[in-house]
Amino acid sequence: MRRAARPHVSAFTLIELLVVIAIIAVLAAILFPVFAQAREKARQSSCLSNMKQIGLGFMQYVQDYDEAYPGMNQQAPPVNGGTAWDRPFDSVVSPYVKNDQVYQCPSDDNYDRLPATSFGYWDGGYRTAPRIRSYQYVGRLNTAQANGNDANTGVGGAFGPSSGHALADLDATSETILLVEGWTKFAASASYLSSINSSAFVGCDTWKLAGRKPGSSAPDDQLPPGCDGLLGYPTAPGHAGGANYAFADGSAKWLPWGKLRKNDFYLFKLRKPTQTFTP
Repeated sequence: MRRAARPHVSAFTLIELLVVIAIIAVLAAILFPVFAQAREKARQSSCLSNMKQIGLGFMQYVQDYDEAYPGMNQQAPPVNGGTAWDRPFDSVVSPYVKNDQVYQCPSDDNYDRLPATSFGYWDGGYRTAPRIRSYQYVGRLNTAQANGNDANTGVGGAFGPSSGHALADLDATSETILLVEGWTKFAASASYLSSINSSAFVGCDTWKLAGRKPGSSAPDDQLPPGCDGLLGYPTAPGHAGGANYAFADGSAKWLPWGKLRKNDFYLFKLRKPTQTFTP
């Protein structure tokens, strides 16, 4: 009696398996960066939305306070057991924003920051429930036109006064930067640690702006007078070679470093100069 023939079973050869694995590896190498870029693009959009909300909060504040912007770190008695007398901008506009989470960019993981307790709190209620602040309010910056600290920059004005500049002080609110993404993962020297973690963007803080090439000798990458010692510092990560910025009219948009640096930091100036600077 003859046995029934076994059914033929096809199988992959070793070469075929290796080819399939190689194809999967190539596809993964192509797709994973695409997925990562898509996630970062979503974080960038969320960050931009945050700045837009805060910018609109500023606009409501301006309408309620005689068309004047908040002062840069107003001096005010601390509340809820706080110890610092510098009142940050977020506490001033929070009644109009009503959401502490919008002050953190989704890309900002708070890596390498000093604990907030090192600087104290104006509102002691945040001591046990701290929040990350990724955005900084623009005050007076160094420029070439002023050969140092420029009183014609910074919507928030100088430190201390209860109010910043009046709306009428700005030539073009849609071309004047209000808030920057000043967060950075770089722990700088002790003299600059406070500026990295504070709510203010002042003086030589332009070294932080995303897209600048640290250590570059190109004219476009140079900092204003008095800031040369910071040229080698790594910049903020930002998004796609640039960062998000909120403007004095409540709008927000992404800009590259070149746009910020152009014409002696033109976008930070209140009265727009007719003089042209290079870069």
